[in-house]
Amino acid sequence: MTTTKPTETVELAPGIRRTVLSTGLTVLSETVTDRHSVSIGTWVRSGARDEPRERLGVSHFIEHMLFKGTERRDARAIAQSLESLGGHLDAFTGREQVCYYARALAEHLPQVVDVLSDLVSRPRFAPADVVREQSVVREEIQAAEDNAEDKVSETLSDLVWGDHPLGRPILGTHETVAAFDAGAIRDYYSNRYRPQDLVLIGA
Repeated sequence: MTTTKPTETVELAPGIRRTVLSTGLTVLSETVTDRHSVSIGTWVRSGARDEPRERLGVSHFIEHMLFKGTERRDARAIAQSLESLGGHLDAFTGREQVCYYARALAEHLPQVVDVLSDLVSRPRFAPADVVREQSVVREEIQAAEDNAEDKVSETLSDLVWGDHPLGRPILGTHETVAAFDAGAIRDYYSNRYRPQDLVLIGA
């Protein structure tokens, strides 16, 4: 996320502001004066429902890959970046969006922003990491198929939505995940993680 000047700031409610930067990035912020912690999330304005059929599961796969390394941090450094400060870093993929979020003491705000921006803006997508993560995601797909609650949820979505994108599995399939490679993943990332497609939310 590039540091740049705001082009538009609107106060939506007392203490809540929406700022749109010249890059197109939207920032929603809330000041809570009696709190000493910070919670920040970077939301991608697309999710599993936006994937082409041959790329099912790519949004979830990219979520995994962003934690495998950036231009400045390897996987271990990412994992320790906020945990060493007593903070928390995580992510999730849904049908409508993908979110990367972090929590820490307010005094660590600069580190939180640095880690999140590095994670979302500078992924490495190393081919060897892609191969390793394919195995991890295949196991995740298998575990979901073996879990009655997950299986019922996916079956219900399929029955309700049919061939509509909302009825497709968020994790993808064994076949689509096996077909991923670093180039295809980077191409999809480049088209979905542009500043105008991101919303940074902080309190």
